[in-house]
Amino acid sequence: MPSTMIDSKIFRDWFGSQEMREIFTDEYRLQRWLDVEAALARVQGRLGKPEITWHAARDRIAEFVSLLASTCATMGKIAKEVINLQKTEVVELAEPFVLGKVGSSTMPQKRNPHLCEVVLAISKMVRYHAALALEGMVQEHERDMAAWMAEWEMVPQACILTSGLLQHSKAILQNLWVNEKKMRSNLDMLQGLILSEPVMFALAEKVGHHAAHRIIYEIAMKAHESGEAFKEALLADERVASHLGPEKIDQLLDPEKYTGLSLELVDRLIEKN
Repeated sequence: MPSTMIDSKIFRDWFGSQEMREIFTDEYRLQRWLDVEAALARVQGRLGKPEITWHAARDRIAEFVSLLASTCATMGKIAKEVINLQKTEVVELAEPFVLGKVGSSTMPQKRNPHLCEVVLAISKMVRYHAALALEGMVQEHERDMAAWMAEWEMVPQACILTSGLLQHSKAILQNLWVNEKKMRSNLDMLQGLILSEPVMFALAEKVGHHAAHRIIYEIAMKAHESGEAFKEALLADERVASHLGPEKIDQLLDPEKYTGLSLELVDRLIEKN
């Protein structure tokens, strides 16, 4: 429908035709808006088409940020484990190191887990963003700007922080340093005591569970106090030696033979993902 005299001269009644009137109906425009919304969702990724406007329901945003927080929490757990296992007294794992990476400005010998510390710090920040996203779900009526204004700042920050965390995590895991010899020496630190459980189970088949537990407990406590190797303490006790010979005890005290289903579970998880 022309709005000026010039429009009237040029377009005449083009905008007044039945076809044009149908284009500008509320129903037609609503459908076009929905089509644009769906196309935008496809362009931006697998976001899907929302069933209701984002003003009225904040569930999708809270779920998205919670997913980021969950991902960051998982990577934070891994980073914290590497930090703990990189300690000098443990040193079973360590984040990647290259010459030129400085651990301390005053102690040149240090190799600190800086990348893991960054991942752990980011993990904490994104987890708190999830709490803020959930808070935004509780609003007055259907368009409470006070509830969702925080998302303008929080959602982009959560995305950027998660992206950085994943980058650092990838660098850590791709070049993770694993010290197998130290792992084994840590297992042997207690001279076999760490494997008292399989010994107790094997003895239980001969004398019963309660009796086996009491016998192995007494031997283990004496070995703790004396510093004697667990194997020698077991063989010196007739209550054990009469049922379990040296070869059997060697087998029971081998940590590589007492891993349960751990290998199968790891392989299954990797295959699934």
